[in-house]
Amino acid sequence: MSKQINERTAQLEASRKMYKALFDEAPCYLTVVDRSYRIVRSNHAFQGTFGDQRGKHCFIGYKGLTSRCENCPVEKTFKDGKSHQSEEVWALGDEKAYVMVKTSPILDESGYVVEVLEMSVDVTRLKGLQIELEKKERDYRYLFENAPCYLTTVDRDFNIIQTNKLFERDFGAHSGKKCYAVYKKLDVRCENCPVEKTFFDGESHYSEELWRRDGEETHVLVRTAPITDEKGEIARVLEMCTNITEIKRLQSELAMLGETIAGMSHTIKNILCGL
Repeated sequence: MSKQINERTAQLEASRKMYKALFDEAPCYLTVVDRSYRIVRSNHAFQGTFGDQRGKHCFIGYKGLTSRCENCPVEKTFKDGKSHQSEEVWALGDEKAYVMVKTSPILDESGYVVEVLEMSVDVTRLKGLQIELEKKERDYRYLFENAPCYLTTVDRDFNIIQTNKLFERDFGAHSGKKCYAVYKKLDVRCENCPVEKTFFDGESHYSEELWRRDGEETHVLVRTAPITDEKGEIARVLEMCTNITEIKRLQSELAMLGETIAGMSHTIKNILCGL
């Protein structure tokens, strides 16, 4: 019996050392909080960033607050004995640290929650990248919507996926419809389609096309560009179209003016020759 007790004691001591090593060397912040919301223990990663906060209230020690958090996962775990998650902002000197927090109950022999283990991962860099991505998305959306030309994105089935404000103003909202049906009122794909060429070779292509809007002809210059997915495959094609109807009209008027001037000069020349 004495031998069994010694072996069991040795196993328990080995387990205690192992769990202590895991707790101290874990690459995330680990703290143990009692029912008074005071920090009882913390691991090396936490102490290296926030210092020794034992005995301090958790909301003061690393959140810079004067009272308990409104949506406290520790409080929830004390109430129901279950794990909870939250995304929080901690005070790191003069800067903020964004962390993902998960709590776990620590029970006594009777199953009563005496302490709560708080496991926190610093996601400040990830949060910064997320904020930067959201900013770039807003900038892209603003540029796309307010570009001074028609912008549309088309999928491999030649369905319109996205349009900007100028296009919707002149042609209406046509998401999900075939591009050739909306632009040119056709039932089949265009013969010399720049979108099809871009899907085929992944290069930009140009064309001058005649679209129909409210029964009127609209001359446009079209340039396409591929939009790739995370695998590098072409998922959509961006069509950038400039309305040159007014330029075409001016070209026609200039041509007519040139012919008129040529005719007048010929008539004046004949008169001069007669004189």
